[in-house]
Amino acid sequence: MSLFIDSAETCALQYHLGLDSEHTVYEAEIVGLTLAFHLLSSLTFSPRSLIIVGSDSQATLRALLNQRSHPAQYLLNHVHDAAENLHAKHYKLRNPGTSLPMRRIRRTHTRNILNLQLHWTPGHVDFLPNE
Repeated sequence: MSLFIDSAETCALQYHLGLDSEHTVYEAEIVGLTLAFHLLSSLTFSPRSLIIVGSDSQATLRALLNQRSHPAQYLLNHVHDAAENLHAKHYKLRNPGTSLPMRRIRRTHTRNILNLQLHWTPGHVDFLPNE
């Protein structure tokens, strides 16, 4: 997973889940989104422009929109939690004088902090960040 800012790769993460016989591509795609949120949370500034996270897994993106239980639900929950934590962290970055604890920010200020969108990206189709 790589983080691009203004078309330049700034950092990257990898995670080894284990053997193919133990894990699915679906699980790997969800973990990839978790890595993306981890990279975004490592930023020391709060971007004011659009943030796009791309995934070539339509199944994962659909599962994130549907609140019913899915395979690997615990991983989907990690993605939702990571997104809430990301918004809370960037609320603190934008409001450095706030004395609110992170738990309260997560409950009350986790929307409309970042312009964050998840997009489906066709896999490996002349799109350098997805190669």
